[in-house]
Amino acid sequence: MRSFYALAALAILSLLSFSVLGAEPAEEKNKADRLFDDFDGKLALDWKQIRPVATHQSLSKSPGQLTITTQFGSINKTGRSELPKNMFLIDLPEGDQTDFVVTTVIKDFRPQVRYNQAGLLIYKDDDNYFKFVCEFSWAGVPILNALLEQDGKSVGTAIRIPFNFERLWLRVIRRGNLYEVSSSNDGKNFTAGADINWEVSPAQVGILAKNGYERQASEVDAHFDSFEFRALTVEDREDPAQLERLKLSGVWNVVSGELDGKKMTDPAVTNVTILPGKFILREKSRSVTASWVIDTSCSPKALTTYLRAGVKLTPLNWAYAIDGDKLTLCTIAKPDAAAPDSLETKEGDSRMLLTLQRAD
Repeated sequence: MRSFYALAALAILSLLSFSVLGAEPAEEKNKADRLFDDFDGKLALDWKQIRPVATHQSLSKSPGQLTITTQFGSINKTGRSELPKNMFLIDLPEGDQTDFVVTTVIKDFRPQVRYNQAGLLIYKDDDNYFKFVCEFSWAGVPILNALLEQDGKSVGTAIRIPFNFERLWLRVIRRGNLYEVSSSNDGKNFTAGADINWEVSPAQVGILAKNGYERQASEVDAHFDSFEFRALTVEDREDPAQLERLKLSGVWNVVSGELDGKKMTDPAVTNVTILPGKFILREKSRSVTASWVIDTSCSPKALTTYLRAGVKLTPLNWAYAIDGDKLTLCTIAKPDAAAPDSLETKEGDSRMLLTLQRAD
């Protein structure tokens, strides 16, 4: 029985200064409920540019958009030798409003080599920030990446969500210390990627496009179609998927298990810890940590875990059900296998079923 758990574990393992563009006076500077810029020939917001370089930004290169051409420079302290340019930031509105939604639309951004990237930036200073970007990754393919840096130490969550290069919506929702990242191909239907916990209050939000610390990386145009900052709505606060993720958060102890329709007497998996951005599966002698996303639209609901192994990001799909303090998980310990269509095991189906109880 233990060999299956070893296989399951191995499967998871394999798995912004003054604008040099000639900004117009801010049109919505003090409107805290919604700030919007469509970059239609001028800057509509009171942007502060961090390390501006005029030759690498334009409002006319692609009319109706702000074009930022990526340059060498990394905000990530690890391996940093030069800081990034042309970070466009706005101050967070005054008052006690701490929760917000920021969204940007990027058009026809084609990252070619690592680490061409463009996206959203939630910023306190160069050592304390949170970014959600589309980038060409260490894996040799474009991915979405959510990276938190706190006191110069960073934690990244690579997210495998299909996206459209021609027009990509990136969104970050702040609820207290939790930052939910999501993306969309149409601006209506967003797919959540992860929740990140950050206990530092940011001062600014905005956009960036850069190359990172690879000096030889080619320069690529990132066309920002719009930027929006707004307060949370009731729908944002009561989003069913967010409430579901909060229900899943916690430590869950394994109380029983089945494999191929047979009850296991000594499961190797002892517990699962689910945190914002982290899914930790513990065995008796080791643990593995992955990022995770859920899909509540299917039946049974689906949970996908991702763990970076070298340059590869391989998913392991689970079906799950949560009922109070009871969690049921079912999977096939095979990378890329679809989530089981039911929460049960039968002889020869290679499924593992775990029943877990929330820890005190």
